[in-house]
Amino acid sequence: MSLIDALTQALAGTVKRQLIWGVALVHAAMMTLFVVDLSQRQQQFLLDNQHQQAASLAQSLSLTAITPMLSGDYSGLQELTLATAHYPDVAHAMVLLADGKVVAHGQPELRGQYLRGFEQFSQATARGLQTLANSRTLADVAVPVEVNGERLGWVRVGVSQSATAQGLRAIVTDGLLYTLAAIAVGVLLAWWLASRLTRRLSALAGVADQVSAGQLGVRAQLSGRDELSHLARALNLMLDALAQQVTQEKQLRRDLQAEKELAQITLASIGDAVITTNAGGHIDFMNEVAQALTGWHLEDAHGRHAGEVIQTLDAVSQANRPNPVLQVLGSGVSVVANDHTLLVSRQQTRCPIESQATPIHGPDGELLGCVLVFRDVSERFLVQDRLQWQAGHDALTGLPNRALLADRFERAMDKARRESTQLAVCLLDLDNFKPVNDTHGHATGDALLVALAARLNHELRAVDTLSRLGGDEFVILLEDLNNADDLAALLQRVLDALARPFEIQGQRITITASLGYTVFPQDGADPDTLLRHADQAMYVAKQTGRNRYHRFDVDQDRERESAHQTVQRVLQAVVQDELRLHYQPKVNLSTGVVEGFEALLRWQHPQDGMIPPMAFLPILEQSDVIVTVGEWVIETALKQLRQWASRGRQWPVSVNIAARHFLHEDFLPRLNILLGSYPDVSPRLLEFEVLESASLGDVHTINAIIMACRDLGIGFSLDDFGTGYSSLSYLKRIPVQTLKIDQSFVRDMLDDRDDRALVQSIIHIASLFRLHVVAEGVETQDQGALLLRMGCDVVQGYGIARPMPAEETFEWATHYRLDRRWQQLSHELPYHPRPVPRPTSDFTPLQ
Repeated sequence: MSLIDALTQALAGTVKRQLIWGVALVHAAMMTLFVVDLSQRQQQFLLDNQHQQAASLAQSLSLTAITPMLSGDYSGLQELTLATAHYPDVAHAMVLLADGKVVAHGQPELRGQYLRGFEQFSQATARGLQTLANSRTLADVAVPVEVNGERLGWVRVGVSQSATAQGLRAIVTDGLLYTLAAIAVGVLLAWWLASRLTRRLSALAGVADQVSAGQLGVRAQLSGRDELSHLARALNLMLDALAQQVTQEKQLRRDLQAEKELAQITLASIGDAVITTNAGGHIDFMNEVAQALTGWHLEDAHGRHAGEVIQTLDAVSQANRPNPVLQVLGSGVSVVANDHTLLVSRQQTRCPIESQATPIHGPDGELLGCVLVFRDVSERFLVQDRLQWQAGHDALTGLPNRALLADRFERAMDKARRESTQLAVCLLDLDNFKPVNDTHGHATGDALLVALAARLNHELRAVDTLSRLGGDEFVILLEDLNNADDLAALLQRVLDALARPFEIQGQRITITASLGYTVFPQDGADPDTLLRHADQAMYVAKQTGRNRYHRFDVDQDRERESAHQTVQRVLQAVVQDELRLHYQPKVNLSTGVVEGFEALLRWQHPQDGMIPPMAFLPILEQSDVIVTVGEWVIETALKQLRQWASRGRQWPVSVNIAARHFLHEDFLPRLNILLGSYPDVSPRLLEFEVLESASLGDVHTINAIIMACRDLGIGFSLDDFGTGYSSLSYLKRIPVQTLKIDQSFVRDMLDDRDDRALVQSIIHIASLFRLHVVAEGVETQDQGALLLRMGCDVVQGYGIARPMPAEETFEWATHYRLDRRWQQLSHELPYHPRPVPRPTSDFTPLQ
């Protein structure tokens, strides 16, 4: 063991031991240093005295030796040298000549000898006093003997220092004895001070030991005003505070334990799974629901890392999801997982969950841990799956419904584009399905639909899609078609399969279907348009006999689209006031009187100019726009009648009424509104012309409308008579007042005997039914003359005048003169009174 280790061990004991050893070591070190220093100083002092003594004796002898050396009195010089040698402690004394010969010596027997090493000696003592040696044993000096700068020789004196060394040893010994005495006294003093001080420290240490042992009731019993007393009082205050704190902590611990038990009971009773961890992510608590879902018992999971106990996957990709507890502990913010999360249990079972992980913070904001709450949402997922399935499938047949069809439709079209194949879009509608429901009941009808769907699925290929839109209407998507023959064979197989009888609830039911289809991408439309095209083709299949299929004609659809654009443009024309009425006069060939005008529709297009009615009216008659246009014509005619009346003219105006407009449910109410807008215009000046072909519908409905109009005072004429298929009995039931002979008969009657006979027959029929008759299309004098001979005197046509704008009618009527030939012929022919219309309720014929 080294000295340092020994000192360290000696000073590592109690305070008392440390004080004693510390004082002893300090005293020893200080006294030792003092004695050593004193000895060194005393030794140097004595050595210096001996050296001075040798130097003094040498100088004295050198001065007294001058005379004897000059005189050669070496005997006297010897006596002086002996006298010097007998001084105390003189070791030697001698006088040397310049050549090194000893002429005087303290030891006479050495006289006459020469000094050894004289050359070195002479060089060393060349100048002044020289110290040849100065040690603890001898002080040896040499002094030159000189007279007037001439060196006669030397004096050498040596003083022994043995006695001085002995004195020094005595001094050192005494110093050590004094040192030991001082150390002993210091140790005793240190022991006395340490005992006094450490007794109170020991009392404090005893109190500390008792406190460490749990005896918090002990206190330090020290009094005074020194530091230890102050420390004792501070210790007592600390012990008082500690005791109070321990009491509070015990109460808090009891309260926390109670709250923890209450929280655990509460968490165990709720339906959600709860897991808590510490700040390091290790499991602290799991309620029973969490244990059941994770497959970990609390005893096994406690203290384990959350990453080992809680494992989640993405329900869609099956990839691992970040652990929510670790996310919270890393970020300090809540993490919510609501969608597509699967919990993997210890037994590797999977359960869909919703979870929320929340950080637990202390009062100072320190992150203490995390609480994870999650619940099993398997039932909800099942319900969602069921609802999702129901949202995309028909509840009765289980087939894809319209929503799912839209998705498959887009995919099928993308596939057809990508692979350059054909996609047939088919719409199938059952023939006469309503009688099945009416006869056998809706339950049987539903069972038939289910069986029909199963049979269709059996006939179709795996790549095809069968969907039910509703009722007895189905959509079929036929993919991967290469040629028309394959498609025709497949469609015929579908119709043949449906035509086979069904056995439904013990009843044999036979039913057929009509199928319309279109082919993509030849029909390059969007899904909705393709379905509409298939629907249009299906109606064609029904109209042409049912139980068959029909392909949509793209060219016909373009015509319909063009017609639609025309209809929309006419509506715009009504708004922009582009429509016009031209008036063609009706003239009596017997009298030359203008008996009225026929209002004819024209379209003054801003770019295309005047458009004749046949270019757009047939298209309008297929839509309800004809109602808007017809009302515009009636209102414009009433407005013109008011203008003529204001100028003194009462010309009747006949207006053509389309069958769609005439049979519209709002025809009579709207007509009353229009007539009410012109109360100063007599309805008797207004006549409606209806086509014979348009009046072949519901006779009772037509008759009721005509009678209601006649009650208002409006007259009716049957236009283009002879071109339809009405019988005389039908004509008898229609309460019209006038028959108009179609211009196609008038135009060729001069050359065609059949047309002439037909015209004659119409005039005769009008006479039999007491109806007025008007001939259309009169263009020549001969046509007018023949009509006069047949008994028809009221005509209209280019031979009279072309249709003209309203502002030209006055000037024309003013200057019009009947053809002379017609005047002459009217006078030559016997008078034929005009037929009186057959009587009807409250009806007065036009005058």
